[in-house]
Amino acid sequence: MNFILCGLPRCGKTTIGQKLAFELNLSFRDTDRMIEEMYKKKMNMTRTCQDIYQLEGSDFFRQIESDAIHSLKGISSTIISSGGGSVLNKDNCVNFKQLGRVIYLNLNPLLIWKRLLNEKGSSFLINQTEQNFYEMVNERILIYESIANDTIKIEHKNVEEIVSEIKTLIQTTK
Repeated sequence: MNFILCGLPRCGKTTIGQKLAFELNLSFRDTDRMIEEMYKKKMNMTRTCQDIYQLEGSDFFRQIESDAIHSLKGISSTIISSGGGSVLNKDNCVNFKQLGRVIYLNLNPLLIWKRLLNEKGSSFLINQTEQNFYEMVNERILIYESIANDTIKIEHKNVEEIVSEIKTLIQTTK
């Protein structure tokens, strides 16, 4: 079985996913890294997801993202960290549900907003106004909640506590 971690940008999907995969002896895939690999192969150029999005535009980025998610069909025993906006495409949501169990990492948006304010240009969201940020948050949270098999509240927990909670959830619902 696969486990797909979804949630807002900067909630820790990659960090948690890597540690969870290690502890469960499963493979790990990060759709953002897959996008960067696919871009490099297609364009013969190394770019971050943020750069791809800014230079090539939203439509181009979302298409590569969908291609990356679609390419995961047929894998098993993998923890998948999804991009925060990947759920905006309904086909991606369907693919996630078919791939395995979707776990929503629920973190208070105010904490994410504070993290973004402390970052120096390393996020898609860095140039957004607070109002735009919360509009994006409200749209995405509804989607995360609708596709998730499980929701883990991660506020005030460290990575080890979150991983332990997910492991317990996985083991008790097999």
